Amino acid sequence: MTTDASHPLRILLAEGNALDRAILARALRDQNHSTYVTEAPSLEAAYAALSTHCFDVILVGHQWHDGDAGHLLLQVQSIPEDKPAVIVVGHDNDDALAERYIDEGAQAYLLHEEIHSRTLFCAIAQARQHAHQLEALKQEAAFLKAQAEHDALTGLYNRRVFDQTLNTCLAQACRYRRQFALLMLDLDQFKRINDTLGHCAGDALLQQVAGRLCNLIRDSDTACRIGGDEFAILLPEIINPRQPAVLAERLAESLREPVQTGNGNVLVTASIGVAIYPDNGTTTETLMHNADLAMYRCKGRDTYTSSQSCNASDLQDQSITH
Repeated sequence: MTTDASHPLRILLAEGNALDRAILARALRDQNHSTYVTEAPSLEAAYAALSTHCFDVILVGHQWHDGDAGHLLLQVQSIPEDKPAVIVVGHDNDDALAERYIDEGAQAYLLHEEIHSRTLFCAIAQARQHAHQLEALKQEAAFLKAQAEHDALTGLYNRRVFDQTLNTCLAQACRYRRQFALLMLDLDQFKRINDTLGHCAGDALLQQVAGRLCNLIRDSDTACRIGGDEFAILLPEIINPRQPAVLAERLAESLREPVQTGNGNVLVTASIGVAIYPDNGTTTETLMHNADLAMYRCKGRDTYTSSQSCNASDLQDQSITH
């Protein structure tokens, strides 16, 4: 393995036994490699080094007076990205111990008695390659998960996540006997905008509407695009019964502002329906049905001169409450 001299291999050598640490440090110096070694004689010193420096590789002794290498592996797993490769070094020729450390995130387990400079750097090269491959797989999995959960155009969560989150909200509300709210939002006469200004303008409109929704909701709320011009917002826990209506009014007010597209500014309005558990339903189907009813009632109120919101509780003759 060769290392670019402009970027020395950054190694954290964490070993509580002074003799073992000296042997490892000498092995790291013996080969013609560009390395920068930070020595940590205690777990506390290793934690401090990890909190202030970035490392490519960590060599950590198995046995410590206040624990073992597993403590440091836990700390490494909390590093959000570019995790260093970890090699545990010990005197115990124990396959079960080696497997345990691999399961906890180490890339290799080496015996002190078998270490010399060449084998050490070969192990480092293999460990780094394995760590990079693992990180690439994790990044790919995260990317695929994000694609599966998000709407490609707006970046909001998609219908699949909406259904899952709605079921979760319902289960938690039942368990803890609390309220949650569902807001359904539909853009008025969106097809006319697509037909007259083109689909690019329609896409830009949807993206900006999504941005305005995200700006108004809490971190705990979930905004989703569930159809062409249909959006849904879930408020998992509400304390004030007026809270969903206030949010709906703020959304309606925000959407009254002109939207910039490639073909100029567009005035868009929306109809918003609100349903609250358990007042407007105790199942996902009834909550969605009643929120839809409230939303379409808004559409029939006027000639789309302003965005409006309606609560399912106002629809005594049409709403379903079971």
